[in-house]
Amino acid sequence: PGYTGIGLVLNQLACLFWAGCYEAMDHRQTDLPARPVILACTVSALAYLVDYHVVPRRLTPGFELVFPRRSFPFLYAGLAVSLLGGLELRRWLSPQ
Repeated sequence: PGYTGIGLVLNQLACLFWAGCYEAMDHRQTDLPARPVILACTVSALAYLVDYHVVPRRLTPGFELVFPRRSFPFLYAGLAVSLLGGLELRRWLSPQ
């Protein structure tokens, strides 16, 4: 409970960082319509690698304290889906 606020802020900053990485990638229409999906999955996989294989253990998100490791693919798939959702929402809201 004592770390909830700090954890929330750090998680939001991490999400904004990964969203920025995703947005920085080229989403222009190419001959590959699935490009945004591939990019979202790539960023999500990279986030997992950084979270659990690059940063020191004390700086990991701590998902393993709440969820079993077998649920990690679903957690990071959620990141990929939200990256795609943000992209689609931006396209929907932007004037044509």
